[in-house]
Amino acid sequence: MSNEEKQALAQAAFDKAMKYELDYGCCPQCVLAAVQETVGVIDDSVIKASHGLSGGGGLSGVGACGALTGGLMALS
Repeated sequence: MSNEEKQALAQAAFDKAMKYELDYGCCPQCVLAAVQETVGVIDDSVIKASHGLSGGGGLSGVGACGALTGGLMALS
C-alpha cells in the first residue's frame, strides 16, 4: 500500500470518527467503528466493550481521553 493510500485511509477514518462523535458521542466507540469500517479488523464486541471508557472512564471527566483509549484498543 502506498503512502498516499495510507493517508487517504487515515483521513477517511478520521472523518467518520468525527461525524460519529458529533452525531452520537462516546468517543471510543466512534473511533473503533470508524476503524472497523475503513480497515475492517475490529469486532463488534470490542466496540460494545469500549463504552465504559467514554469521558475518561464512566463519563467521569477524569482519566484518559476516550478517543485515545479507543485508538489504543484498535492498535492492540
